[in-house]
Amino acid sequence: MLRPKIGDSVDPQTVVELRSGAKIPEYPSVGTVGPYDVLGRLARGGMAEVFLARESTADGPRHLVLKFIAPERRNDESFAGLFEKEAEIGRQLFHPNICHVYEYGNHQGNPFMSLEYVHGVSLLTVLRRIQKFGGLPPRLAAYVCAEIADALDYVHNARGVMGKPLGIVHRDVSPHNIMVGWNGSAKLLDFGIARAMASQANEHGGKRGYASPEQIRMEPVDPRSDVFSLGIVLCELLTGKRLYEEENVVELAAAITIGPVPNPTDVDPDIPARISSIVRVALAKNAEDRFFTAGEMAFALRQYLEATGEPTDGRDLALFLSVMFEDPSMRAPLSGRTDRHKERFESIKKRQTFDGVSVSSSDPEPIEIPADSIAPLPGEPTRADPSFQLQHLSPAGAELPTPARASATTLSLKPGEGGRLFPPPVPPDPAAEEARSLVRFLMIIAATVVLLCVLGYFILE
Repeated sequence: MLRPKIGDSVDPQTVVELRSGAKIPEYPSVGTVGPYDVLGRLARGGMAEVFLARESTADGPRHLVLKFIAPERRNDESFAGLFEKEAEIGRQLFHPNICHVYEYGNHQGNPFMSLEYVHGVSLLTVLRRIQKFGGLPPRLAAYVCAEIADALDYVHNARGVMGKPLGIVHRDVSPHNIMVGWNGSAKLLDFGIARAMASQANEHGGKRGYASPEQIRMEPVDPRSDVFSLGIVLCELLTGKRLYEEENVVELAAAITIGPVPNPTDVDPDIPARISSIVRVALAKNAEDRFFTAGEMAFALRQYLEATGEPTDGRDLALFLSVMFEDPSMRAPLSGRTDRHKERFESIKKRQTFDGVSVSSSDPEPIEIPADSIAPLPGEPTRADPSFQLQHLSPAGAELPTPARASATTLSLKPGEGGRLFPPPVPPDPAAEEARSLVRFLMIIAATVVLLCVLGYFILE
């Protein structure tokens, strides 16, 4: 299948210019938030909206992101504390492949956080752009996922200022939450639904097509859940196609929990078998059969890159992005008229109703963050069998995985129960718990009936 080429020989000056990243235009300010000049809105989702901002420093202007709560979420009283918890987690994480949170503040009654700005595009945008080519070149897919695996390994083992393990599982690893910079960097962001490993039961969280079997079954999760999600991302980067597209939630749950382990080579025979084996280990249905840590997966991906004989780093990614997004307007962070950006920023301060009382823009405006965005900060991490350690990985050049884990090419699956997908949990309530238990029971019965009907059909045929 045709894939875009980045060229075998490139002018060194071009590499230097690309490595430094595309320039950010000198946008006019549309408002201020403390020391920050707001330049315009970058994006808005169901939970929050983010603005590009500029700050004056001793070393010159620095661009950053200001994250506010989406207006429709501002009347949720439980959300402000959770938003602060998200900022608290982000401020404790320092890693070159993680989007850092600088501070948590309040603007005219509206809580906000300032974050590192990645001048680039989301991996989702890259995937959409390259679909006609069939996916990223395998070595670039391996490089990006190795960088993100490094970030996850750091997160899973991070400790607080007192040395206590934070025990964080991201729970929402997807192309939406991975940014690639024009300079070739790759960063993980959005810890909005991160949770402590010890407090995961009865919550699935994350995006449906990137959830692990444990999340769908609403079981406690550990770092191997994030490994599974990253395996989906790697598979999609290689093939250029969504892995799990089922619209029906029962079918989607069944595909993730008991369906066959995907093999990218089945989609495109040109994808090397070795990187396909890495995907298959990451996507094992049983967590015990996956890489035990994200660090193991990063190590395996770098072994693959070493075996290709083609050293790959951020310069190669930067060159590839320059080919795919050659029009300078596609690399501009903001689009649209300045007055529209000013109107969007001013909407933060507009009149709104809270608990039935109308408040003006001069009054403190309560802003909260959805209950599914983040949970309380972590306790001690729960580790599974520690026998799977990094040193057990196969030596360089050998096929993956280790004898302690099922073979990547003859993976033995241990199917779990049929999965269920539910909305985020509501505050504890006995009646609600009883209702949810009943729904789970009915869903199991429905899934069983569907499977029996399908089986009966084929038997009769």
